[in-house]
Parts: sequence; structure tokens; C-alpha cells
Amino acid sequence: MIYLIFALIIIGIGTFVRIIIQHEKESKQLKKSIINTPSRFDKYYDYTVSVEEDTSKESTPESTLSTDDNKTIIDFTPTATQVVFSIKPNFDAFSSHIRIWDDYTVKHYKLETLQNTLTEFYFENVDIEILMNEVESNENTLEALLVVPEQKKLWEELKKSQHEHNYLKPEQIFFALDPLVDLKGIELKLPKFLEQKGIRIPSKIQIDNFALILDGGSRFFKCTDALTGEPFELTFRQYDSYDRSPYHIAGAVYFNDVILPVRGAAERKIVHELKEAVNLNAYDATKDIQFVIGNSYGALTNQQYPKELKTKRFVYEATLFVESDYYVRLAKLLGRI
Repeated sequence: MIYLIFALIIIGIGTFVRIIIQHEKESKQLKKSIINTPSRFDKYYDYTVSVEEDTSKESTPESTLSTDDNKTIIDFTPTATQVVFSIKPNFDAFSSHIRIWDDYTVKHYKLETLQNTLTEFYFENVDIEILMNEVESNENTLEALLVVPEQKKLWEELKKSQHEHNYLKPEQIFFALDPLVDLKGIELKLPKFLEQKGIRIPSKIQIDNFALILDGGSRFFKCTDALTGEPFELTFRQYDSYDRSPYHIAGAVYFNDVILPVRGAAERKIVHELKEAVNLNAYDATKDIQFVIGNSYGALTNQQYPKELKTKRFVYEATLFVESDYYVRLAKLLGRI
């Protein structure tokens, strides 16, 4: 009998120790997924353009071009100015801000239903009352998890609007619940959504107008389907922020305000037809003096700059990023793929 009691005590102690160890392991995993999520991501990047006076040589009658690894150096008259383009990692631009709750965190805190409701709300399959009821039922959990100051402020605004039944705009709701937004889930549903909406990518594009949006560099095109005469709009979102709202994801391409899937058929077709519309294959950016100076806004507003070159330049800048590896890296960083 004594041996049996002793054995039961040993088993009890062992079970207790295992529970403590498992709890500690889960706590560490949750802390890592909530607080240190950015450490799992690839580095970000930025484009830098530096302009320096080169006094080592005199001005030459014509421009000359030379390349050195990832840098392009162009000397041109009348000042023989050197313009150096470089692409370098800039991890800190995003790593201290992005918070994405992984599947483990969402499951542990029983937020799967709210996350799915948020996704369906974006696709207009549920109304705002259903979403806000789901938010209310998870209020205590969200209150504890939304610890970043910017998020906390938005969360307080969301709660206030909920209690007053004066709901925030959809994009503001997504901002407030940013770590919970399932961009990968949205990405997977987009092809079917495009089909249901009857969205057809034109086979020939006519660019009617374009503009540089002062939000960090988004590029907007007002276009017409050259075959049907149907108007449409394209937006190439700026890519120097960590915006994860599906209404304006950093770096994403939008057709009439609908996201086009990363590297999907629709996106590839838009980029191809846009370049075809301005015969971009015949455009050499390295010989465009306005381009090498690196002043995009100045070039586009300069009345002396030919409209044809402005259009080519604008399409070039918009499509250059989308066709680069950095676009895919940003999509991964933001949780789209």
C-alpha cells in the first residue's frame, strides 16, 4: 500500500512537472509569435539615388554610360554630374512595426471565427453588424493582445464606434485588427472573387491619364479598354510602408480597387498590356536625363518634359517594382504569400 501511494506521488509530481514545462514552452512560443514576429521575415529594401558633382573631369559633348556591379554611373553635360542608383536592404523599415499573429496564436486564443468573418467581410459576404458582434464577443482577448501603441489607439476608436453603433470605415476596421488580418486567405480567394465579379483584364489598354498619389508614391492610371471602350482604373500601391489593409496593401496592384493576386495571370496580363500600350521595350531609362536626376515628381510636372516620355517613365516606374524580386519579398513580409 505504501509503495502504491509512493508511486502515485511520483506520477503526480512527474505530471505536474510536464504541465509546467509545456505551459512554459507555449508561453514562449506565444510571446515569440506576438512580439517578435518580424524576426522571421526577409529583409526589406529601398531605392536610393545620390547625386554628386564630379570635378575630376571636364564636361564632355555627349553622355557616356558605364556600369559597375549593381550601380549605374551616367556622366552627362553640362556639369558631368554622377548619378548612382543602388538597391540595398533596409530591414529596420518594417521589422519594428509589423505584427502578424500566426496560426498557432489565432488557434490558441480561439480567434479563428473572427479571422474568417473579417475575411468574408472584405469579400462582402457578411455585413458589418455580424463582424462587430464577433469583435464584441472577443473583446477581452483583443484588448490583451493589441499591445502596440498605434494599434491600441485604433482599438479604442473601434470599441467606441461599436458601443455608439457609429461604425468605422471598413479600412479603419482592418487597420485596428491588423495583426489578425489573413492576407494569405484573402489571396487564395481572389481568383474566384474576380470571376464572380465578372472582372476581365483588357487585351489592349489605352492610357488616358495618370497621377502620382502623395501617399508615398502610389501610381494611378485612368485607362480605357481599347477593344470595348470600357473605362477602368489601375493603382500600383506605394511600397515604402507596412500597410496590410486589403484596401491598400503596400506594393499591391489594384484593378478598379480590387487586389490582383501576386504573380497571378491577371497581374501579369495588366503589366504586359500596360507596357505594350507605351511600347516600353523601346524606352531606355538610363538615357532619360530627367530619370537619372531622380526627381520623379519634378519630371512629371515639368511642362518641358514631353508627354510621351512622361507616360513611358510613369509606366516604367510602376512596372519595374512589380516585376522585381523585391515585390515578392514584400508580399511575403506582409503575409500575402
